[in-house]
Amino acid sequence: MKPIKNSKKVQKVPTNLKAITNVSLQSWSLPFQTPTGIEDTFLTPKQTVKVPASYITDHVIRYQQRNLITIKNA
Repeated sequence: MKPIKNSKKVQKVPTNLKAITNVSLQSWSLPFQTPTGIEDTFLTPKQTVKVPASYITDHVIRYQQRNLITIKNA
């Protein structure tokens, strides 16, 4: 008896999500490294976006070091 193969691909749900919040009074366009390439996300003041930890780039870390955004566990 052959095992039944599922033809649908199951997408992995990221378990390590980070909440990125814009704490400055300016809007920022943050680049994230996704599996399909770099994707920009526009954040207005006090807006929060949740992304997998693997998407965070050096640019995003520099914004955090300048206290323009915060990165917390989601």
